[in-house]
Amino acid sequence: MIDYYLIFNVTEGLFWIVLAVCAYRYRHTLPRIHLRYWESLAVILFMFGLSDLIEAYSPIGFLEPGGEWLFAVKILCVVWMIVAGIQYFRIRI
Repeated sequence: MIDYYLIFNVTEGLFWIVLAVCAYRYRHTLPRIHLRYWESLAVILFMFGLSDLIEAYSPIGFLEPGGEWLFAVKILCVVWMIVAGIQYFRIRI
C-alpha cells in the first residue's frame, strides 16, 4: 500500500530545503544590504522543510495531542516568513 501522506510530506520537505539552498546561493549575487535578508530566508525555509520531514516520519501528527511542539515550530516559521516578506518589501522601497 502506498503511503501518500509520507510521500507528500517528504516531497514538500525536500521542496522547502531546495528553496533554502537556492536562497542561500542567490545571496552572493546581491548587494550587501540584501545579504541578511537572504540568509534569514534560507534558515526559515530550511527549518520549515525540516519540520515537514519530521512530520512525515513522526508517529504523531502536528494537530494531534503530543504534536504541539511541531505545530509551534510550523507557526513560528510561517510568522517568520511573513516578517521576512515585510522586510523584503521595506528593503525594496
